[in-house]
Amino acid sequence: MVDAVAGLGLRTVFEPGKMHPKDWGNPGRVRCALKEAGGRAVRVANKHHLYLLVAGYLQAHPTTAESPLRLRIAGLEASGKAPPPPAVPRGWKINPVLPLHSPALSGGGVSENILKEMMQEMQGQQGGGGRRGGDGAEGGRKKKEKKKGRA
Repeated sequence: MVDAVAGLGLRTVFEPGKMHPKDWGNPGRVRCALKEAGGRAVRVANKHHLYLLVAGYLQAHPTTAESPLRLRIAGLEASGKAPPPPAVPRGWKINPVLPLHSPALSGGGVSENILKEMMQEMQGQQGGGGRRGGDGAEGGRKKKEKKKGRA
């Protein structure tokens, strides 16, 4: 995307740390200026026209397994070889070619029972700091059961 927008001659900024919550496996945001400082439009009529130009570039230059190696990000070491495809749980759709700084590549992938693991972590954090004062039959107030009245 960065290459496509920069190839159009637009002022481009790549923000590798930004991501969309639904597309967490593919981080990074590309920002570009569609107008010059004076307010005059640059070779792109509007956002839809920009999308068409970027789509044409992406079709002419398809993504390969070596594409993530071209992007250099500060603080990230380059191993020189293409990363293995991410571990994808059943039912999830994730692109097999991801940037090197993608959270989907770190660790063992995404767990299929993420809710179960979150509950176990929460119970582990509570640990021994549970209830005080014996078996819990005394001292606690019971909730009154509310009944719906007839109108």
